[in-house]
Amino acid sequence: MGQVTETCEILGDLGQQSTTLVDTFDPSKGVRVTYFQGDMCQNSENPVENGSPRRVSFKLLCGSSEESWIQTPVSGQITKCNMEFVLRTPAGCPVSLFSGGILGVLRYLIYAVILFAIYGAAGTFYNKRVNNISGIEAFPHIEFWRKTPAHAFTLVRFVLKKSRVLVDMILARVGKGGSTQSYSSGKGYMTV
Repeated sequence: MGQVTETCEILGDLGQQSTTLVDTFDPSKGVRVTYFQGDMCQNSENPVENGSPRRVSFKLLCGSSEESWIQTPVSGQITKCNMEFVLRTPAGCPVSLFSGGILGVLRYLIYAVILFAIYGAAGTFYNKRVNNISGIEAFPHIEFWRKTPAHAFTLVRFVLKKSRVLVDMILARVGKGGSTQSYSSGKGYMTV
């Protein structure tokens, strides 16, 4: 795969990462993770790369089991300044938060309830012991939780109002009803 050298060369910077699909039309093929801004390239097999930062790509193809790394050409040529490694692995396969149908959704809801219970119990214990707060006031961030239903209601009202404005605008444009009126967009008025 390469030569052992006496120097350590940085192939890419973790802060300069790009993640893309291997095939934009078929996400099930895998992902490519590329790291940019490595050490400056010198003595490359491709003289055009000399003086530019190194980069390395890891192409994680969807597979059922771990296989060995394969070094493949990037744009037809492997150089010490522009490398790509391929691995067929389950890590390259798409995952869904709700995989497993309704049971998957229920599993995540159960996790959320358990985490909320732990949060409430630990926060209440802390507030009682450290802050000497008793009763319902010991529940962590109690003021936030008291206001949550009102905030949720306001959010639903806002979404419904904006949706109705959008529907009216669309209907007015296609000539299937709606009314010609002015709508406030927050930065001015728009007439349909």
